Order: sequence, then structure tokens, then C-alpha cells
Amino acid sequence: MCQATQQVHTTDRRTVVYLDESFINQHYNKNDISLYDDLDVQVKAIHKGRRFRFIAAIVDGGPFESFVVCYEKFFGGKQTKDYHGMVDHKYFVARFGRLLDDLADRGISNTIIVMDNAKYHKCIPDATPRFSWRKADLMVACDALGIEHTPGELKASIWSKLQPYTASVVPVVVEMASAAGHEVVYSAPHHSNLQPIELLWAIVKEDVGRQYDTILYQYDVARCRDALGLGVRCRHFSNGPRLHQEVGAGPLGATSSH
Repeated sequence: MCQATQQVHTTDRRTVVYLDESFINQHYNKNDISLYDDLDVQVKAIHKGRRFRFIAAIVDGGPFESFVVCYEKFFGGKQTKDYHGMVDHKYFVARFGRLLDDLADRGISNTIIVMDNAKYHKCIPDATPRFSWRKADLMVACDALGIEHTPGELKASIWSKLQPYTASVVPVVVEMASAAGHEVVYSAPHHSNLQPIELLWAIVKEDVGRQYDTILYQYDVARCRDALGLGVRCRHFSNGPRLHQEVGAGPLGATSSH
């Protein structure tokens, strides 16, 4: 990623777009402290509640000119399966297409889109052969690709012949970006510090947590999150990620003159 984003000439600098998603629990709060008086009335801990999921991209425009695009939010149930089902490959591909359309509408081209290694970020086309397929289906794939095989071969042998092809298949979003004139770069695994938008999520979630009150309902939490999110503007990505808040900033995706 460092090589892809290296600035060689100022006039040739490519715009970097940071894409990421996060979530916050309905009853997430930062009010708990480790030191307290034994005589204080302690609030009974409650369940985490429903999960609010939000996704957005930051366009790195340098000092004072970075802005957020394609902000979306939605919420799911309380179960772990609900969280994992909130964002899947089908949803992400559709959402990625909207990001590309947004960049095109703004006249932003030839960008480097940085994402983490989430599974749904790197899914390959459904038609790509997989080892889980039946042997007969793998043989049909060999025929379509012009790969020689014999009916008596073991499935493992047939799969070994298909692997060079499957290894060369790029993720769906990489192909979409390339067709639109952009490039996708994945950050190194387990290095979220290379994804500056993570800091934006941290600021939003911390401020929402500090405003948490046990009498708030779901829509109140969402309203607080949006109000804080609308006031967060990106700054100085080129000199190390830093974020600051501006009271009264415009809606996300409209905080720049682009």
C-alpha cells in the first residue's frame, strides 16, 4: 500500500479514498469508571441492545480539503448472526458501485481505494471454480477453460489443474474499480492504524457513548450518532491522520466544495 500511495511528483499525486464500515451497540456508553464511592448508587448493567451499522468513505484531499462520501446507516438485531448478516458481499458490491458513481459525479478519477481485508471486500465471482464443487462440475469448468483432464482422475488432481486459474481471479470490487479507472489496495492484515477512517469511527463512537443515557431509545441513539457524525470533518490525512470536529458542519458527503 505504501508503494501505491507514494507521492513521486506533486502534480502526479493520486487521490486516495479510504473505505470502511463500523458499528455501535444501542447501549454503548463511556460513563463507566473504575473508581467510585461504595455509597454511590450503581446503575445495573443492561444488555448491549441492537447494533447500528454505518459505512462511509473519506476522500483524501490534503489539508483542509478531505471530505466524507457515501455515508449510509442501518441497524440489525441483538444476536451475533444479526451483526454478521448486516453486511455481506451482495450488499457491499452494490454499495461499492454507488461509491464509484459518486466519485464519477464529482469528477474524481484515477483514485486509490484503500480497504481492509474483510471477507466480503475480497469475494471473487460466483462462477469461479471452488474445491467444494462436485467433481463433475470441476470437469465442466476444465472443459470451458480448455484444461485437459481424464474421467478417471481424482477430484484433487482436477482441482490442482484449476488452481492456477482460480489464483489469478481478482475480487469483484477490484474488477469494478479497474473498469471505472480506479485501483483497489488492501491494507496489511491486523494493521488498522493504516486505515485513517478508523479514527473517525473512534471519535464518533466515543462522543455518542459520552452522551448515552439509560432512558434513550434506539432512535435517540441513532439521532445522537448522526448529529455527531455530521459534525466530524477529516483533516490533514497527508501528514498523518488527524481529525477534528466543527460545530455546525454540513451533512456528510457535502462538507467540501467538490
